[in-house]
Amino acid sequence: MNFNNQYALLRNQIKFMQWDITKRCNLRCKHCRSTDYYEGKQGEQIQDLSTEEVFQTLDDLAKNGVNRIHFLGGEPFMRPDLLKIVKYASTLGIVCSINTNGTLLTDEIIDQLFDSHVYLLTFSLDGASPETNDRIRGEGVFDKVCANIRAVDRARKAKKRYLRIITSPVITKVNRHEAKELCYLAQDLGLDSIILTTLRRKGRAKENLQDLGLTLSEELDVAEEIAQLIATGFKQHIQLGIGSPLNTEYLNKKYHINLPISPGGCNSLKMKGFIQPDGALFPCQELTHYYILNQKKKEIARSSIPKQGFDSIWNSQNYVDLMQKMFNIDMKSCNTPCDRCKYIVSYCYPCPLPALRNNGTIHHESCMETLRRAKRDGIELLKDEVIPADFYAVVQKAIDDFQFRTDLLLDLDQTLRKNNMCMNPKEKEKMETLIQTIFKRLHEKIDQFARTEAYTHEPIS
Repeated sequence: MNFNNQYALLRNQIKFMQWDITKRCNLRCKHCRSTDYYEGKQGEQIQDLSTEEVFQTLDDLAKNGVNRIHFLGGEPFMRPDLLKIVKYASTLGIVCSINTNGTLLTDEIIDQLFDSHVYLLTFSLDGASPETNDRIRGEGVFDKVCANIRAVDRARKAKKRYLRIITSPVITKVNRHEAKELCYLAQDLGLDSIILTTLRRKGRAKENLQDLGLTLSEELDVAEEIAQLIATGFKQHIQLGIGSPLNTEYLNKKYHINLPISPGGCNSLKMKGFIQPDGALFPCQELTHYYILNQKKKEIARSSIPKQGFDSIWNSQNYVDLMQKMFNIDMKSCNTPCDRCKYIVSYCYPCPLPALRNNGTIHHESCMETLRRAKRDGIELLKDEVIPADFYAVVQKAIDDFQFRTDLLLDLDQTLRKNNMCMNPKEKEKMETLIQTIFKRLHEKIDQFARTEAYTHEPIS
């Protein structure tokens, strides 16, 4: 299949949008990435859409297959109409989640959450104590956010309504000593999960890098500390957004735990895009101005969904060409140690932007440090062995990879072997049940369509 045909298939995948629904925020966090976009002269040109313009954009997104939106900012709750927006999106079949600093929730807003049908709230907490968190987020923030998390947890239990609540701390020099304590705090607050992530060197984080930035080795030290905690049987659900699939395998083997090795990496323009407050649509948060191709700067046009329409931007020749460049790279030949790694492409597709620059081999220091630690500990990582995959890892790969999804539906066993994956009997049974359910619903739809057609067409003589 040539790449143009592949693109025609890829662009019809389920689409997930990250949407900065407002540029306004009531806090001035030291690691905020949004200041790269919304402060200074450039920020003055970007204005929030009106409620009606947001509704118009949601209609367009739904029409073009978008069924998941994660609202960010700024602080989304700076918009009084936020939950009205979420509720409208839900009527279009779009599942919504919100990233919030958690300071603006009131009893009235908490009550409205359940009527809006929001699926997930991600609360920002960057310390397990007021002294640590508020050093990054501002005075009084820790106590207010913790109180609001508890209030949401009480409300969902009282109403017996499902609303997932999590936190996603950014691990920095300021809070790394409280990494374990953050996990204990998540459990105490009633959070469903905690996702520990690393610092993105954008916006204010660049200005405060000396005070905030950890080395790669220090980040992996934190991952090991959390792995040790998990190994004790600690019950809180923890996700490590630190390292790569290779690092997860290392932690699993060293500490005898079972962290899921989930497919990840770049999926921009395949199933994910990024929308700014004025409705401008981009491939991702890293591609809003320009990219470097063969050491030459290529500008990215600012195109607005309300003015130009989602389809004309998403399927424009510029974005088709960019996608071809991004996903037609021989990742093994230009990345190391990816050239020796069983996870490359099938499980891990590194950001393609460094490869497009064409500045030589890209060294992934996090993976190289993982290999150094594995060698020190006598753990073998690079041998060609099957990758244990649970139900959710296989589903996630099916969402991200059209060809894998098609193959999976046709022949589960062969697809797993082809992708060097294995499932235990219980997980495989769940997958088989899902596939059977999909085919059953497909047959029902075909039968329904056939009955409809029988009434609207003359019989063939």
